[in-house]
This record gives sequence, structure tokens and C-alpha cells, in this order.
Amino acid sequence: MNRSIFTLCLLLLTVALAAPLPASAGQAFIPTSFGLTARGIAMANALTAIPDPGASYFNPAALAAEPGGEIAVSFEFASPDFTVKRELDNKTTAYDEDNEIIAAAMKFDLSGMFKGDRIVALGISMAMDDYMRQFVSFGDVRDDRGQFVRYGTPGVFMAFSLAAQIIPQLTLGVGAHINIEASAKMSLVTDLSGNTSSESMSMAAKASMGPLAGLYLAIDRYHAGLAYRGENMGKLGPMDVQTDATVSQSKLAGLPLSLNFRDNFTPQQVALGFAVDATDWMLVGVDAAWHNWAGFNDEVDDYNKDQGRADSDVEFKDVFVPRLGLEFKPLDGLFARCGYAYEPTPLSKPGTFKPVPDNELMQGYVAVDNAKHVASLGVGYTWEKPPLLALPISFDAYYQLHYLVPETWETSDGYEYASEGMMHTGGLGLTLRF
Repeated sequence: MNRSIFTLCLLLLTVALAAPLPASAGQAFIPTSFGLTARGIAMANALTAIPDPGASYFNPAALAAEPGGEIAVSFEFASPDFTVKRELDNKTTAYDEDNEIIAAAMKFDLSGMFKGDRIVALGISMAMDDYMRQFVSFGDVRDDRGQFVRYGTPGVFMAFSLAAQIIPQLTLGVGAHINIEASAKMSLVTDLSGNTSSESMSMAAKASMGPLAGLYLAIDRYHAGLAYRGENMGKLGPMDVQTDATVSQSKLAGLPLSLNFRDNFTPQQVALGFAVDATDWMLVGVDAAWHNWAGFNDEVDDYNKDQGRADSDVEFKDVFVPRLGLEFKPLDGLFARCGYAYEPTPLSKPGTFKPVPDNELMQGYVAVDNAKHVASLGVGYTWEKPPLLALPISFDAYYQLHYLVPETWETSDGYEYASEGMMHTGGLGLTLRF
């Protein structure tokens, strides 16, 4: 059954490669930019040591921390208001396209399939941008107006994880989050009027997997988690295009073109989390994660080699991200949540405005990024005995604010860009148990 589910999901992702994609919409990586469950988002995703259906990505081991199955579905609306100002001509570019994200996180208790009383669980999570119309995106974004690194890419996310209880206090989990690598070949013949013939195209795609692994430990009121999330990136390339120009069926010249695209980079991460049931009505979770953004420098270098260019003077650095999440239970069935996270910018060099100073047609690439404060609030209600259902059902709502600390960047050729902005997001969630 698991193989069939995986094959179906991979087929859907592959077919969707042909879908047209709008520019400057979406988010770079949905789980870390936002989250996967309404509860997790309201707690700033401080989930490394807290059981949650979204654990299939954040810490696979936490899937087996508690018995039972869950399906959590959430809808999020995000309204960004980001700007980049180029000091050269005082030109301001606005990035303000709204986004709608649908996410589902599922946990299946497989304990009944095995002898013994240890918990075994399977987790599947997925999230899609733009009302599920975007499955995956590839884009060669080279923009001298200033392009945000961690925002602006239509996104998809999918993860599969398996967890097992080793002893009552300890669980282990492994899994993978998935992207797509594809290559294509195209050939055609064209005359001077632009009429084409003998067109042919072939495409091959495969899953690109980033490993996931985790450990979860619970002793009395205290919980600890350690998670590893591997690097992953979507790629489309090489895309080899061969165009033959003809006059009266006589070949004039062949125009070979090779394109390579890299998108949706996810740095490898190591996260350590602690949580405590401080009282019967308060849960506190604290996370700290290392994000290996410096690993993206190798991808940038490879991209420049593929394109035969050496002008993308863009460089990244590692960052550490702290998170804090609180959950209160003032009344039976009623929950109040809040969270905070701070993410430093991983960008250290923004690129080049004019790679060839005397060539006005040669477009440079300028990346911008900002340190950001993320604050969230949420409420939830668990209906313990709903009609027709044997187990409780939960309803959740949340609000999240992204505040981008104003930054001024100077390109390698001396041009300045100023970036800043805020984003308001809100969402609703529903959790079913079985």
C-alpha cells in the first residue's frame, strides 16, 4: 500500500511539471516558512520535542510518541507586502501577490500489524501553494531589480516517515522529503518566418529525496527531541534544445542551447528541542536549529559552470534559528497558543548588477534577503464526543506575522538595494482522529 501511495504521488508531481507558473508567487519552502498544521504554526513550529501530525517532517520519531491515527488539514492565506528599492534610479519593486496554501499531515498507527505492544506509525505530509494548482516549480530567476531568496517561488512539499517505539520512553524515526529532478530534450526545424516542423520532445523525471531522521525521548513531564533534515533541491536540467534554421529546405545553421534550472533549495538542518508540561494546563516547547545555507554555494557555483557564466557573485552562510512555542488549556477542550521564532538572513553577498559594465543588454542577478521575526497566535477547540464519530475532533485557527528587518545590500559592483516588508497570514485547521 505504501508503495502504491508513493508511486501515485510521484506520478502527479511528474505530470505537473508542464503546468504554467506565475512569477513572484508562493513561498520557497512551506514547512519552515510557515508550517504543516494549524497547531504547529500557532506555536511557531517549535515541534522537535512535541508530538504532532506534522512530525513526519519536523521529527519523524515523534510520530510514535502516542498511539492512534490523525489527519490534520489546514488552509492558510498569506498577504505579503515586501519591497526592494534600487538606489541607482530610486526604483521600488513591490512583491505583494497573495498566496493560498493547503496542507495535510497524516499519521497512521500501524501497531496492529505487528506482535507486541510497541507503537509503530507511518506519517505522510504534503502542502501545495495556490489552491493546490502548483505541484512543483522550476525557474531561472535572474533579476537585477532584487529577488527575495526565501520568498517568491511557488512551492510544493511532500514527506514520508516511519517511526517505532524502542522502549516506552524512546522512539526513533526515519523518512524523506521529496522534490523532483528532471531532464528534457527538444528539437525542431524552423524557417525564417518562424514556422516550425519536425518538433520532438522527451522528458525524464525522478524523485530527489532528502533524508529525515529523529529521536524522541519522554520521561514523565519532560520531552526531548533531536532531528536531522537533509538537503534537497528541485532541478530541471539539462534541457537540451536543438534548433535548425532552414531556407527552402536547405539548412542554414544549427542553434544548440542547453538550459539548467535549480529551485526550491532546502538546506540540511539539525534541530534540538525540549518541551515540558509545566502544569496540567501549560505546555512549553523550545527549539534551536542549525541551517546549513553555506551548502547552497556549491549549487550556485555548479549553476554558473552549467551556464558558462562567472558573474553571479552570490554567497550564503549558515544560520541558527531559535523557536519558542506555548500551549495553554484554560478550560476542558479549549486551547490558546502562541509562538515566536527569529531567523537571521543566510545571505552574505547579494550578487552583481552589471556583470559586463559596458554591455547594457547583459542582465545581472541581485538577491536580497532579510532577517525576520515571526510571531504567531492561535486558538483551538477539541470536541470530545461529536455525533457520528467515535473519537474527538479538533478545530483550530491561527494568525502569524512575518516582520522583515530592513536591510541594505551592496552588490559586488557597488550598487545599493534596500529591502523590507511584512506579511500577515491567517488560517484554519481541522484534525480528525481514528
